[in-house]
Order: sequence, then C-alpha cells, then structure tokens
Amino acid sequence: MKNTFSLTTPLTCFLIAFFSFTAMSQNEIDSIGNKQGEWILSNKNFSLKATFKDNKTVGPMRFYENEKLVLEATEGPDKTYTWKLYTNEGNKEGIAKNNEEGLFRYYDLQSNEIDSTTLIKLNSIGEILPTYNGGINQFHIYIAQNIDSLNIKNEKFKVDFVINQNGKVTDVKIASSTNPNLNDRIIHFFENSPRWNPGFQRFRFVKVKMSIPLNLQ
Repeated sequence: MKNTFSLTTPLTCFLIAFFSFTAMSQNEIDSIGNKQGEWILSNKNFSLKATFKDNKTVGPMRFYENEKLVLEATEGPDKTYTWKLYTNEGNKEGIAKNNEEGLFRYYDLQSNEIDSTTLIKLNSIGEILPTYNGGINQFHIYIAQNIDSLNIKNEKFKVDFVINQNGKVTDVKIASSTNPNLNDRIIHFFENSPRWNPGFQRFRFVKVKMSIPLNLQ
C-alpha cells in the first residue's frame, strides 16, 4: 500500500523579519536565474503584473485589487522607484527610496514624506506571499504522489523551509521528527520539489519562511 500523508495543521507562512498560471512564457526563470518575460503574482484580492528582461523590470509594475488597478511603480536608478497610487479620493504620485537597511522611504514629488494613510495603503498593496502553481492543494497532491518513493511509514515530521526570491525551495530544516535517522530523506525530497511563485514586498521579491507538518502513515 502506498504511503499516505496528512497535514495536521494548516500550512503557515510568514515573512522573514530581516528580509535581510504558468505557461512557459509566464513567471519564467532562465538557466542563470534571471527573471524573463511576463510575471503574474497573486495573493487573496491583490495581484501583480510585470515584465522582466534579464532580471530588470521593463516598464511599470502594476498592482491590482479585485482586478482594479490601484498602483503603478517604475524602477529607476540607485534603488529608487516612481509610484502612482490610484484611490477614490484621487491619484497620488511620488518616489520610493531604498535605504542601506533595505527599507523603503516614500516621498511625494516635492520630496516631502507622505502622510500615514498613504503609507499604510502603499505597504498593504505591495505584499504578496508565495504560491504554488495551481494552489496549495496542488502542492499537497505533489507530496501525495511522490512521497511513497521515500518508503517511510508511521512517522511524523515538521518541515521548515524558505521560498527564495526566484521561488526555489531552500534552507530545508526538520523542526521535529519521530525518527531523526530519516530526516535527510525528507530534506532531499523538499529540496527537489518544484519551484513556487516567490513572495513580493515593497517593490521587490523577498525570501519567505514556511512550515508544513507531515504525517506519513
């Protein structure tokens, strides 16, 4: 009989604090790790559409809320972006500057810092968590269809891993295990799983830490 697995708790994910669907022409990474062509990311009611050439954006990144355009951001020199926010109260424009700590500061076109309401809106729009192609249920299906190759039964694991800026599963660690002698097999399995759509925050792709429990029966 094939192994079965169950998720004992919902999949959880959170942005790493320090930060420090898919045709071939969409969300593509070339052989040297550069983003190419059209990219579409989505998270609940928000989505991002952008075009890349050799890891650089071509034209503006466009953010949508419930399919309505709410923000455009265009990459400039020295880690700066020009942005245009579309609201019911009127449109606002400005510049975002990335400081040495990797954090953005937002200004209007007169170089004044923006008001708190606009800041909250900008920050809420630009955050998208990683997604597996076809949704998390497809990742469950991938595990169910391939976990039998490990020949592991009646064991439980909690697996922590990171989705990097290109969507690759990295930094796999076993947080808990009923049989530590099998940990390396689980790590290798996750390291070789398909690429995800990466997380995105503040106009850039970011690493995201995730956790998933496995109950192999």
